[in-house]
Amino acid sequence: MENKYQTPRVIQRDNKYVLRFAETDDQSIIDPESPSELLAEYTKFCALPLYHHHSMKNVLALGGGGYMIQRHLLRLNASITVDTVEINPLVTQLAYEYFCLAPDNRLRIIHHDAASFLQTCEAMYDYIVVDVYDGLQVPESCKTIRFYQDIARVLADGGIVMLNIISTLLPDSELMSAIEKLSKYFLYHEIFLTANTFVYKHIPDNCLLFVSNQPLALSSGYPNKWAKKNKLVMEE
Repeated sequence: MENKYQTPRVIQRDNKYVLRFAETDDQSIIDPESPSELLAEYTKFCALPLYHHHSMKNVLALGGGGYMIQRHLLRLNASITVDTVEINPLVTQLAYEYFCLAPDNRLRIIHHDAASFLQTCEAMYDYIVVDVYDGLQVPESCKTIRFYQDIARVLADGGIVMLNIISTLLPDSELMSAIEKLSKYFLYHEIFLTANTFVYKHIPDNCLLFVSNQPLALSSGYPNKWAKKNKLVMEE
């Protein structure tokens, strides 16, 4: 399948479906026999704000992929709505076909460029999930000062932003660059790492950066010790 955007495809591996944009670039994974299970380690972090702030109602997800995060959030909290901005309609089509995405009146899907969407967005959100990738790279338009300004503008008071950043932990990394830019608009941040990043700090992997203008203690809101084990404590 091809269109004017990326070229997504779904492969079958070990009785699971994997969404890819390149030969070795796994974007989403699902076990059809256990479709609610989060198999991609980084997606397990996405619910931390919901455990921590039970009053969250409006969620914005930038990037759709297999829609595993969206389905998980909707399943956890019957009171929230999720607006998803996904540039590629074919990605959404594959999610319906292989990733158990189903019509839901609490899920609104907008096929649009994430940066452009934010520039004209007038809605306010309690929680914003930023998981936008062109292959293994975040689009340049989603790493600019304007992009982070717009995220801060549409974030409600007390809201939280989660950014999935494939990065090393080196001083000149994508993660450190994002923290520096976001610090102009957000007072607090917490970082959670997948297992590989803890062991191999020089090899890029998923790093989950949470930012807010309210103090964060997200690992304390999770119902077990898993999140605490994955939290990165950095010297200020």
